[in-house]
Amino acid sequence: MTTTHLPAGRIVIAEQGSGRQTCLFGTTPKLDSSSSPWAGLKLEHFQIAGPATIPPAVISSYLAILCISGESSVRLGDDQVHVKPGRIFLAAPGTLSRQEFASSLELLMVELAPEIVQQTSYGLFAGQELQVRTLKWEADQHIRHMLMALYHELAIGCRCGAAFGEYMALCISTAILARHTTSPSEVRGYQGGLSPHKLRKVLAYISDNLSANVSLKDMASVVEMGPCHFARSFKESVGVSPHQYLLRRRIERAVTMLKADRGDLSTLAYDLGFSSQGHFTTVFRKLIGTTPGGYRQQALARTITVEPNVQSTSTVV
Repeated sequence: MTTTHLPAGRIVIAEQGSGRQTCLFGTTPKLDSSSSPWAGLKLEHFQIAGPATIPPAVISSYLAILCISGESSVRLGDDQVHVKPGRIFLAAPGTLSRQEFASSLELLMVELAPEIVQQTSYGLFAGQELQVRTLKWEADQHIRHMLMALYHELAIGCRCGAAFGEYMALCISTAILARHTTSPSEVRGYQGGLSPHKLRKVLAYISDNLSANVSLKDMASVVEMGPCHFARSFKESVGVSPHQYLLRRRIERAVTMLKADRGDLSTLAYDLGFSSQGHFTTVFRKLIGTTPGGYRQQALARTITVEPNVQSTSTVV
């Protein structure tokens, strides 16, 4: 296989015939995840000027491409399709047909490592052999929302850290396997959530590691479960995802510290495991209704009584 110097962390395809490895479209993306903390998950944002071509290629990971804006006719192998905002192209590892875009498009591309999809299949679909079908620029609002959530998280600097990417990779994998296989499967149910013993154990682990970069895999391993099974069971037991719960516990700790501490807010943010003071402020305002600085001033004046509601199902980013 011919190799060339390629930027680290980029989405790469191998051209058929020559085997030459190249980046999609051969142009620089407007935004990419090469410096993100995400593992097994890559994202690139392109503005392509038509006409443009993706050559016949071989891909080793799962690839999803979302049209954000613009419209174009696309020759895809022997098919002619029309691409417009919201339409998605999805392909599993294997051969990628040539695509010829007639007009300019704004595209979002996400690559998922095969092992993530395999782990999801094992944990949620009892290890069934599921063959993902190619989605030839079709609509899927569920996956579109998840891809855009990833994009917005990357655009603000991955403030939620590795855990957000890890959880979103699980969600996207689940959607792909449940909705776009040759024989769509139902997600295996887990009734009753975590046992009381396992729940106490993992909650204690989270409480003891609020300042650490705790991953979904770390939490699952505490109770000897796979990440997929654990994430679903945890949400059944607690009402929010493990990532959301971790953020809420950090804010509860922040509330306690702000009542007595006059120290630097950026130091407090990092001590609580937030990637930045900005992310800390965003989450705090979402749950408490004011900024950390505002809360501290009111708390010291003994005029505030609001506490975070862990059981709330509102989304925190």
